[in-house]
Amino acid sequence: MRHNKSKATLLVIVMLAISSSCDSLPLERTIRDSLKGSKPYFTSPQKMSRRFIAEPAGKGVTARFHCHADGNPTPRINWLKNHQEMDASNIRIDKVRIKKWSLILEDLLPSDSGLYTCIVGNQYGSINATYELEVIARVIKIPRLQSGLPKNQTAYIGDSVTFRCQVQSRDSLAPHIQWLKHTSTSNNDVGDAFSLLQREWPKHPEWNCVAMTRNLFEKSPFICIAPETDIGQPPIDPEKLRLTNVTFEDAAEYTCLAGNAIGIARRSAWLTVKRPPGNILFTHPNFMKL
Repeated sequence: MRHNKSKATLLVIVMLAISSSCDSLPLERTIRDSLKGSKPYFTSPQKMSRRFIAEPAGKGVTARFHCHADGNPTPRINWLKNHQEMDASNIRIDKVRIKKWSLILEDLLPSDSGLYTCIVGNQYGSINATYELEVIARVIKIPRLQSGLPKNQTAYIGDSVTFRCQVQSRDSLAPHIQWLKHTSTSNNDVGDAFSLLQREWPKHPEWNCVAMTRNLFEKSPFICIAPETDIGQPPIDPEKLRLTNVTFEDAAEYTCLAGNAIGIARRSAWLTVKRPPGNILFTHPNFMKL
């Protein structure tokens, strides 16, 4: 008899130790629930404090709603959207995952906006919680280039030069980046050319740079510079233009052009090429001491 009583005492001590060593509900509720049925309760209410969720629309963007709960017997969970059962009429079935006590929406669209309610219940009662989701459509704009880039540069004959531009806002449409070398020094010619590009670029997504200049200009005020690539690979870094072994012929104005289906943005810089100090040209076999 004493042996059985010792076992019972030990069991209570172990239960108390477990209860005090972790962030669980009070021991009294745990014991009560184990002895009789109980209404469901949320086990992690701190994870449910954020009931309004705003997310941008886009591929890879997800929203998660948590309703972790327990009870005796273990309750069942059901989800509603705008107070109605979720089905193909009000959700995108292929973009919804239910993971035990959580609802996950993937690749959010504005149509996913609404009220999402979890209802958790067993024969002793039910509880519920509602989340509000607002999916914000992205406003697609012309790409925006960082000011101050590219920078004017001065180099000696035979040097290598790297120009860099940076797209700051890409929105949901990745811009195409193209480097141009100006062949005209007339500001009017260049300004008119870019005004024409601004109008025509969005209409002809199938044009590459060469087709664009050929179709729009009798005599283009600039030439297209092919991006630096590894053989058979996409451009290494389209935001950079690298010129190697420069000569006086490379001295010109260069423009970084970024365009999408809405329009184009551009920023330019000058390259000035000088003779090396002492007028000794060692960097090209055709040069000799002057």
